[in-house]
Amino acid sequence: MSTRKIEPIATFEWKIAQSLIAMFPSIQGGSELVLCAKAKDGSVLVQHTCMVCEMYGHKNCPYVKNALFFYMLYKKQRFERYKIAPERVVLKKEWEQIPIPSKQSVTN
Repeated sequence: MSTRKIEPIATFEWKIAQSLIAMFPSIQGGSELVLCAKAKDGSVLVQHTCMVCEMYGHKNCPYVKNALFFYMLYKKQRFERYKIAPERVVLKKEWEQIPIPSKQSVTN
């Protein structure tokens, strides 16, 4: 499995759940959504599943790995642990599109 970094094409914020949703181009065409939110125990809850997850496992999915990276940039905080909720994420109208978090936004 390639470890090439996949960049999101859009990010959304869901203020009610204090979540970041990253939208990535899918290797199958279309897009993949990954929702990241802080869990009560301090870990990150990651909601996502796709064909890559089914074949290689969630811990090896590049969408999960990269969504976690951008979530840490968004929160300006490192997280050592995460949990997977293996469910598809569906775009919701209440999500607000925000600029894609960047390393520059962390230093500013």
